[in-house]
Amino acid sequence: MADSERHLGENQAEMARGRRRQAHPGSIRNLLFLLLLAALVPVLLVQAAIYYQESRAAREDEFLSNLEVARAAAGLFESYLRDVHREETAVGEALLQSASLSPARANRFLTNVDKQYPAIAALNWINPRGRVLASSIPKLVGQDWGTLTWFRAAAARQDSVVTNVTRSSQPGDGVFIIASAVHDDEGVLRGVVAAAIDPDKLTDRLRIDRARSGAFSITDKSGWLVYRYPPARMTMEQREWGKLYAPVRQALAGKEGFGEIFATYESQKRFISTTPIKSIGWVAGAGRPSDQATAPIRGQISRNAIVITGAALLAFLLASIIAKGIAFRIQRLSRYAARLGEGELDRRIEESGPVEMVSLARALNFMAGELQQRDDEREQLLRVERERAENAGLLEAIQEHAQVYLAYLDTDLTYVRVNNAYCERAGMSRADLIGRHYEEIAESPEAAAALRQVREAGEVIRFAELAWESKQRPGFISYWDWAAAPVRDEHGSIYGIVVSVVDVTEHVRAREERLAAERMRAEVAETVAAEINHRMKNNLMLLASVLQMQLANQPPGSQAAAQLRDAIGRISSLSVVHEHLYEGQPGQVELTDVMKRIGEIVVSTFSKGTAKLSVSGDVVLRLLQGWRGYRHGCQ
Repeated sequence: MADSERHLGENQAEMARGRRRQAHPGSIRNLLFLLLLAALVPVLLVQAAIYYQESRAAREDEFLSNLEVARAAAGLFESYLRDVHREETAVGEALLQSASLSPARANRFLTNVDKQYPAIAALNWINPRGRVLASSIPKLVGQDWGTLTWFRAAAARQDSVVTNVTRSSQPGDGVFIIASAVHDDEGVLRGVVAAAIDPDKLTDRLRIDRARSGAFSITDKSGWLVYRYPPARMTMEQREWGKLYAPVRQALAGKEGFGEIFATYESQKRFISTTPIKSIGWVAGAGRPSDQATAPIRGQISRNAIVITGAALLAFLLASIIAKGIAFRIQRLSRYAARLGEGELDRRIEESGPVEMVSLARALNFMAGELQQRDDEREQLLRVERERAENAGLLEAIQEHAQVYLAYLDTDLTYVRVNNAYCERAGMSRADLIGRHYEEIAESPEAAAALRQVREAGEVIRFAELAWESKQRPGFISYWDWAAAPVRDEHGSIYGIVVSVVDVTEHVRAREERLAAERMRAEVAETVAAEINHRMKNNLMLLASVLQMQLANQPPGSQAAAQLRDAIGRISSLSVVHEHLYEGQPGQVELTDVMKRIGEIVVSTFSKGTAKLSVSGDVVLRLLQGWRGYRHGCQ
């Protein structure tokens, strides 16, 4: 019962820890959500880019559509101006041909013509001096317009002249003049026909119906709004379109313009396009409210956004369900891994779930079996490390207290490390040596050249009994066994040089003293040997002479005489060999010459008659291995 309660408490604690882990920002569930979000973000960005391109395309289409309407409006207005010009020319021609008409009948004629054009507020016939001769408004007859700018321009031109609108805040008060000159067959100016046009009555001739609050407008050269369809109520300031709107200013400058403006007369934004009416310098424009122009694309974006949002929510729901199952298994594996970290190596986790989870559980179970082996290996490594540290300390102690001078240099031949003996030999402290160049300290150029060769070729170089002359003690020569070896890394590249130096001056000097003593003893021995040779030769000659005297006293053919002659021959041969040994190269003789001389002695000693001796052959030098012993024996 107690065990069950304990296990229940452990399970509850683990569940609580699992809930806390789930709430952690770095949990697997949140990471999966982030992964899903990372997958959705590019899609949303691409969709946003598509919407942006479609919006731009819709704007451009709207600008092009407005520009086409503006061009159509400009064409309609120019067509209207041409019609009025033709009518004015016809009226002038008719008045010239009916010169006998009374002023009253001329006024009625102009009135009848005026009625055919609702937009014409007044039709006037003016003589070449500028006085009004007839008018559809009789009160204008008799007025002098000769000083007006438009009259002088019309009198000087063949085509019509169109003036700007007279500015007025009251509807119907602002008009503009279309004036045409009339000439006779000789080209002499006979008069000017001028029509005052009321812009508010141009609707029957200038009308283009557009959907979604579309409109078009005509603006004169001063930037003043002349006509707009559909009409809109505006103040004086609101009609100054050349000052308010940049696209209008562009068209007044002779270029087609477009842009988004804020229409002050209706307090909303509009897309407008403008085009110049080049024949008179006016501007035709067309526009539509921005919100209505973009309404279709905004509707499409809204519908697509709803679909994408629904798909994203569904994806997040599925991801949450999948992430919950994955998170549970991973939490179980993490708890097992934590127990392994606490040293519970006797337990194993069940290998179940997706393939990756089974693989991970199998890996954890295998890791549990390996941990103990790793602990043993770690203890062994620690023991080896301790031994290595002890060996390093021992090596350091040996290096510092050895009588061998040791130094370690980098590839620039700069001192990196030296032992105490090297410092004592250089007569400098370790701090003064470290960082100095080798050639600043060393007294042998051969050693410096050898170090460069070690660095370049990577070879070990040794010098036995290298002679150095001390700079501190001129004339004093010391001898050293010098060696340099490269230090390589694991790739075989040289990164340092070890130099070892042993002082062998005392050994060399002792050896030289021994060699000098040997030479002295050899010279004495040679002197003694020469003296012995001389005495030996004399003794042998004396002995031969004594034996010769004894031979003379013996009867010929006796046995004693034969023995004496044999002894004399042997002594003479020995004398010849001894003489050769000390006359030529010590230790060797020329056999042919020795044999010839011994033969001559034997013939002269033993021959009873005349005998001829002949010895021939190549020169043969025979080394006498026992020469020294023989010479010493002679001594």
